[in-house]
Amino acid sequence: MKAYILTTLLSLSTILATAQVVAIQNDRNNTLMLCLDNPLTIAVSGMSPDSISVSTDNGTIEKDKYNEGPGHYTYHAKKVGKAMVYVKKRTGKGRETIIDSVLFRVKSLPISPATVGGSKNGTIAQGMLMTQRSVIVWVDCCDIEAMLTVTGFTISISRKGKEIFRRNMQGPLFDDVMVDFFHTLMNGDLVRIENVMAKDCNDELRPAKPAELTIKDAYQYRKVKDTPGIDTVMVEDPVTGEAIMKITGHSDSTWIQVKKY
Repeated sequence: MKAYILTTLLSLSTILATAQVVAIQNDRNNTLMLCLDNPLTIAVSGMSPDSISVSTDNGTIEKDKYNEGPGHYTYHAKKVGKAMVYVKKRTGKGRETIIDSVLFRVKSLPISPATVGGSKNGTIAQGMLMTQRSVIVWVDCCDIEAMLTVTGFTISISRKGKEIFRRNMQGPLFDDVMVDFFHTLMNGDLVRIENVMAKDCNDELRPAKPAELTIKDAYQYRKVKDTPGIDTVMVEDPVTGEAIMKITGHSDSTWIQVKKY
């Protein structure tokens, strides 16, 4: 019996002594992000980086082209969910043996609420709103300054609790109808940007939280039609190639600031 126990202990000691310890380091606590270069550092005790290979069942893993040090990899996720990272030992003749595997979570990048002029909630000056031309949704993670592609939104404007304007838009831009209406806003009017959809790097449509902005520093404007006038522009003479002055007429509409509310 003692001989059997001794033999068993010796066998177990041999297994523990020869087992490889695999370390996979990720800066985001076992969470990988869709649409990002996720850096991984992988090491196996007693083995050189050239004698191991790394693979996954969700996306791709390749050697980090920006870090030439040993054991540095970049992971790109294919979809949200789970990703198993396999570390394998090369045994020759194209064969590989799995040493260890680690399960990671893959998450979509957090995105900001809809923003206009850098604001998502609170107050916005009428003049600031009039200079804006689009709704923007940002990536809200990892100190990344990147915008998603806004595919559509709804804008509504209320005055004293009563809706006075609503418009559904395709794409991120404010059209001329909306910009003209911005000139008629008064202090306290509530501008709401909702039903905002934005497309991420995988062309997945993501809903963004609405923006609610209350108008301040409003002015009364009056729209007038410009009288025909004369514009001068410098053009190239098609014969001599010299710069000559060309006279053109113009006629357009303009918003005139009347007074502050």
